[in-house]
Amino acid sequence: MEHSAMLTSDAARVPDAGVRNASPDLTAGNGEATRFPAPAEPVAGDLAWRFLLPTPPDGSFRHLVLLGGTEKIARLVVELGIARQVSRELPEGPVADAVVRLHDAAVGLEEAGRCLAPGGVLYGEVDRSPRLAAASPRQIRRQLERAGLTETATYWCHPGFEQCLAYVPLGAPRAVRWYLSSASAGYSLPQKLWRLLLAALARYHGRSIAAATRFYAVTAYTSATRRIEPSLLRHPELPLPLRQAALHVLLLTRGTQRVVMLPFTGDSDHPVAALKVAKARSGVTTEEHEQGVLEAIHASVDGAMARTVPRPYGLIRWNDRVVGMEGGVPGRMLWKPLGRRIVTRQHSGDLRAVAGWLTDFHRQTRTNQVRWGESVYQESMDRSFETYAERLGTAANEQRLFEEVRRRSQELTEVTVPTVWMHGDLHGGNVYRHRGGIAVIDWATGRPGLPLLDLLQFSMFWYCMVQRPESGAEAVRAFRSLFIDRDPGTPAAGAVHDEMSRYMAALDLDQRFFPVFLVLRWADKAVESHRRMQNGAEVAGAKHQVFLRCVQALAADPGRLFAER
Repeated sequence: MEHSAMLTSDAARVPDAGVRNASPDLTAGNGEATRFPAPAEPVAGDLAWRFLLPTPPDGSFRHLVLLGGTEKIARLVVELGIARQVSRELPEGPVADAVVRLHDAAVGLEEAGRCLAPGGVLYGEVDRSPRLAAASPRQIRRQLERAGLTETATYWCHPGFEQCLAYVPLGAPRAVRWYLSSASAGYSLPQKLWRLLLAALARYHGRSIAAATRFYAVTAYTSATRRIEPSLLRHPELPLPLRQAALHVLLLTRGTQRVVMLPFTGDSDHPVAALKVAKARSGVTTEEHEQGVLEAIHASVDGAMARTVPRPYGLIRWNDRVVGMEGGVPGRMLWKPLGRRIVTRQHSGDLRAVAGWLTDFHRQTRTNQVRWGESVYQESMDRSFETYAERLGTAANEQRLFEEVRRRSQELTEVTVPTVWMHGDLHGGNVYRHRGGIAVIDWATGRPGLPLLDLLQFSMFWYCMVQRPESGAEAVRAFRSLFIDRDPGTPAAGAVHDEMSRYMAALDLDQRFFPVFLVLRWADKAVESHRRMQNGAEVAGAKHQVFLRCVQALAADPGRLFAER
């Protein structure tokens, strides 16, 4: 019987910065972009499955049956326009054009599939925990066939259904291997051995990798329809690299605001493109901004540098969403811990590669070499400290620190400083190594800004990968060791400061800016993480405490901070 509480619904380029009359949204000297509005509607990670299904021509399923999950999810399906009508129990007869069977449903896939009308599609989750005695992948396919369905794709839901970070297509062994080597976390010995097992299965046994994973999902369609695939892959305005006969989609869902679809061809070792789409409708979109940033960068750099930044493919409209498209990049992420607390030649090479890339990139994108006292950045620094005090409060030490930064800043009034293209969030997850070179992705927070800030952030990331702090307190001690103590007896700290000195010399940046920019960067990080925490970002709370305590560490010993470098 149909559930009595069935839900229904009513049917450019970025300007230069550095002078006072520049756009205030783009010239703030702080390290994080804050101009993007929070999503205008609720978002649930449980709904990422909708990006794996085709969407009807009018943008919404007529009747979707949701088995398992919560009433909140059912409401969101309607509110987000995924379906006009949602049933929470099996209807009588084949009347639904979509069925979503979540892992906690009491109904099996075969029974769920029988309520689909001709042309209907199914998304089903399977938890293969031993205690549940779930069916094998082969048995699942047979169940779907008995219901008149054809399986179209299987996905490994990593690390699980509750907080799924990625849907990895198990029918594309190269995509599985890419994910295991480039984008998945887990650093204990059992986790490493498990990844090696999955990589071997992906290489030699193809689809059998599903038998080694506990959490996976399937998509299927009724036999009366043609093969289905995610709607975006059928969009008529896709760029030429995506007009392939067969593409496999790896879906990344980490983060609170958007998902990233990474299409693979059967023989590609890395994604051929990245399609970025907001989870919820909004006004000004990150995707529009990011495309403008990429276009401006490619117009400003030489051919060799352009190959290190994703090529913008433009914007398309899809179900009232703006989708940003860009080229894929080869290589592996740098975000994983580097092993024991020993700086090897390879680890130092990673640091040198990124610092060298930043130096060259900022020399090529350098504009508006102006006196510090005439730049927008000195004003924005004062606003940053005022915002910090308003939102977080300031103890006496922090007030004295900010006053000392302002005093030192006044001494630099006549010193020139360039505007460069900032990345805004440079860490190992956004850097890829490939054949000795690097590529940098995810320019959503890119903008004209101050030099050195990107290198400060990446250096802290790299130093933590070497030191491997196991708590927030240890991370703060690592920050102090790197930026305040600057102990030359610590090889990792020495390597960072050598690269800092080379970078500043290459950019003709006065060494006295170092402590000023350092305080500004981490004060802004503390404010931004506080804002994200208030907006519900899951990991922002712990990060906020670290950033806040780093500012407090700077305030505790300003004498050492401002000592001659």
